[in-house]
Amino acid sequence: MFFENSDDELEYESYSNFLESDLLIYVENEFDIKFWRFVLEENSYLKKFPNYEFSPYSDGSSQGKKAILKYGDFAKTKNGKVLICIDSDYDHLISKNYENPYILQTYLYSVENFSLEPNCLNHILKKEFGDISIDFQDFFKKFSEIKFHDFLNDIEREKNGEPRVNLNIRKIRNDETVQKYLENLGNPKANEIDLDIDIFDKNNLQLFLKGHDVFELTTSIIQQIQKSFLESKKENTRNSLQGRQLGNKIKEIENRKISIPQLLLSNCELCLKREYQPILKVFNKIGEDIQNV
Repeated sequence: MFFENSDDELEYESYSNFLESDLLIYVENEFDIKFWRFVLEENSYLKKFPNYEFSPYSDGSSQGKKAILKYGDFAKTKNGKVLICIDSDYDHLISKNYENPYILQTYLYSVENFSLEPNCLNHILKKEFGDISIDFQDFFKKFSEIKFHDFLNDIEREKNGEPRVNLNIRKIRNDETVQKYLENLGNPKANEIDLDIDIFDKNNLQLFLKGHDVFELTTSIIQQIQKSFLESKKENTRNSLQGRQLGNKIKEIENRKISIPQLLLSNCELCLKREYQPILKVFNKIGEDIQNV
């Protein structure tokens, strides 16, 4: 529900009464609801409000953040009964913070970035596919070294209000190895500056770059891992079975194919519960904000 009239408070009261809701939580889109519900539950905020409702901005555009931030002043009048939950983008990195306790932000670029902690990725992939051919901690460290110079330039452009550049974070191609992908990105460039920001980790740049792009890259790599895993299973089966048994077993293996984006989304909660750094540091910072509401 998004208010179009100037009498926001009156519409809020009627909307709240209609839903029998004690708490209204604005988020940028439906994708973000699961994350913010988890964060608010883990910090015991939802216990105060037995009836709550998430309100995603859902016109399909990229304007959700701008749209829900308009309700910042309105939220101040409701004493914690209206929250606005947004992706930080680069805001925190350029010291653009919100002097409003009812606006909560991710601090990482977006919700998607919480799924990309490398140690946790290694853990869930080993559980799902056994021994894998990639160490995500090593991959993202090398990726970060190569992209760090361009990332700093992008931050400076954001600070100066200039258009940001395309950092060319693409998906891995079907015929491309992870090593070849890194080689194609280029070589690390020297940097004379660093970012002295509490949560920043230059070895895990994937947490601070545009979440959708890095999420798609990671998805494409894991899809390769899954494809290789299933093909290996099929090959072993062809060498040991034949006839109807072989056909049934091949179908069984094909049915083991899972949605990689969904696997990554489940990785987010696992990272937080297993207390992986640097995700835990960011999670605790959001928790401090929630305690101050």
